[in-house]
Amino acid sequence: MLDTMTTRTVSAELSKDAELVDASLAGNRDAFGKIVARYQSLVCSLAYSATGSLSQSEDVAQETFVAAWKQLAGLREREKLRAWLCGIARNLINNSLRRQGREPSHQAESLEEISESHSPEPQPLEQTISNEEAAILWRSLERIPEIYREPLVLFYREHQSIETVAQSLELTEDAVKQRLSRGRKMLHEQVLAFVEGALVRTNPGKAFTLSVVAALPLLDTTAKAATAGAAAAKGGAAIKVLFMTKTTQAIIVAAIVLAAVTTPVVVHHYRAAAANISGNIHIRGQLRTPPGDNFSAITPEADFVPVEIWKQSKPKLKWRVEKPERVVVMDGQSTLMYLKSVNLANKINQSSTSAFDTDWLQTIANLGLSITNEIRKARVTGRDVKQTAEVGTDGQAESVVTIESQSKLPDSDYLKNKTFYTSDLSQVYRFDAGMKRLKSAQIYLLSGGDEKLIFETTQIDYGKAIDPSVFHYDLPADVAWYQEPKKLPDNQKYSSMTAEQAARAFFEACGREDWNEAEKFMSPLTPDTKKYLGGLELVSLGKSFKDHGYGGLFVPYEIKLRAQGFNIRVSNANPAKRCVLTGIYDSQLKLQQDFKWSSPPEILTNNDVYARLSAAEAVKAYFDAQANLDWVEMRKFTSESDVEQTKSQVAEATKQGLDIHKLMPVFQTGDAVWSDRESAWFVKCQMLGIKNFNLALRKDNAAGRWQVDGGL
Repeated sequence: MLDTMTTRTVSAELSKDAELVDASLAGNRDAFGKIVARYQSLVCSLAYSATGSLSQSEDVAQETFVAAWKQLAGLREREKLRAWLCGIARNLINNSLRRQGREPSHQAESLEEISESHSPEPQPLEQTISNEEAAILWRSLERIPEIYREPLVLFYREHQSIETVAQSLELTEDAVKQRLSRGRKMLHEQVLAFVEGALVRTNPGKAFTLSVVAALPLLDTTAKAATAGAAAAKGGAAIKVLFMTKTTQAIIVAAIVLAAVTTPVVVHHYRAAAANISGNIHIRGQLRTPPGDNFSAITPEADFVPVEIWKQSKPKLKWRVEKPERVVVMDGQSTLMYLKSVNLANKINQSSTSAFDTDWLQTIANLGLSITNEIRKARVTGRDVKQTAEVGTDGQAESVVTIESQSKLPDSDYLKNKTFYTSDLSQVYRFDAGMKRLKSAQIYLLSGGDEKLIFETTQIDYGKAIDPSVFHYDLPADVAWYQEPKKLPDNQKYSSMTAEQAARAFFEACGREDWNEAEKFMSPLTPDTKKYLGGLELVSLGKSFKDHGYGGLFVPYEIKLRAQGFNIRVSNANPAKRCVLTGIYDSQLKLQQDFKWSSPPEILTNNDVYARLSAAEAVKAYFDAQANLDWVEMRKFTSESDVEQTKSQVAEATKQGLDIHKLMPVFQTGDAVWSDRESAWFVKCQMLGIKNFNLALRKDNAAGRWQVDGGL
């Protein structure tokens, strides 16, 4: 399981370039969107003035901003952002022209190409120009030297503001006036009025900003990481401690760091007209993932769980993403995440286009409205898209777009094929050939030459009314809220600690159940968390280390946990008449894992030997087989999915060089109690074990204290 270690919140309104850069470096995509909105006209104008192609100029501009996003950490003088962006744009323009071995285009593109290069939202007639107009526009401008053409193009796109043009090109206002005067004189009088109007109509707007932000890859410096458990973070802290009642979870230390990886795509060129579709969309699907884990988490061996997304575009953007134990709701004003299994909530006090690892689902919802942005992203980042024409099962013509993405992670990497960001995937999107609307989506995990379906849509509804209550979520009265660390009266004592000292102080506080002290390092501590960590014994701590994909430090640790009580549901209502495991419950008989049998237990050659085992004896035999890693014996007592998930976890632990036998907990079985309601036995069990992994800590908060960010 993965535990969101960090989800950056959207900060308050930022105005200065330096502040926007700093926020962007912290992973704030909306802040970078403001940078795009601020300078898109400048960059697009520079590119158009050089290339003479409206769509190519926006492609170059988008490539400029994507490159800036990736290279932002290299910008040392934040206040010189504008000049830095212009430098990137001019380099890309020159490279583009050199590759094509030509001067700026002398041929304006067609209306179809112009439509495609813009956003999927409908374009009013006055915002587009015809093929003939585009040709006239460039034939008029190309005769003007670039020193005069640049300010002229920018002048009309900046609403005829000399001051803005002067600031953008770092010229004096007098110099701008002089260049504009000479540029106008060079234009033929009969086309002057047309050029002015056309430049105004082709100025990129809000849609361009959104398409750039949608195209941004995950930034390495964003600590978008994950560890075992389920939790969310705000401003650099996200926590949910794994309550280990599932036996398969007890086998392996469940802490994983999600390194942000850009996924290049294998392609065959494709261009598609924009689909003028807007409004509501509701997508139902199923995903192989634990029900309470991150939305980006993949568990190939897990059963499918349902996942849904609702999205309302007008009059105000609202959306909701949900699976059985996790929900995110954006009501147009704020974004709320609630983890049902641990009763923990986190809230961003403003609207967002995506948050809390819902990015990939939002992409599919956007594809449902139009494929234009996805095609643009593929083209700008040098990726290809394969398109084929097929006939669907309903007999209607379909356009099938296939994208194969490579994570670039080695097969030995612990994160490989664990999240949508670290996996080799084949994404198949089927569109209605006429309306260009998404009909279905399937995502396959590629591993060892095989592919396995990990996500598919089961129903997509367009334009249907969405009940307003969907975008509202009533939280329990006793919900625990994520809390941003605040300065303490003796804050210096904690802010001066090393990561190792903070880890030791935290574990020792949990061991003596001093929760006031423990919450100085991790807050909130839910009742389940306290139950899990209370009374632990700290065995050892290692030296802290840093990972390039995470903004904090990791401290290796080994702890001995207090015995945990749980119950296993056992039934012999099957053709083999032998006791098998059908579910795991916590000590309060709350279902934790439902073992789904794809087929009834088979009748064994020596079936009578196993049929004579009591419920408690069957559970003990299951634990013994698990301890011995005897998969054949395990299958006699549990479902195939449980066996495969356990095998996968053992393989991952072994791949990381962990001693699986040292990590294996000790299980004790007790009495079996019959339940008339469940028509099954409940066997009382206890788990004693050693936990050995890496505690994630970071101190990029106002208090400057180390905070536990994951790894439990």
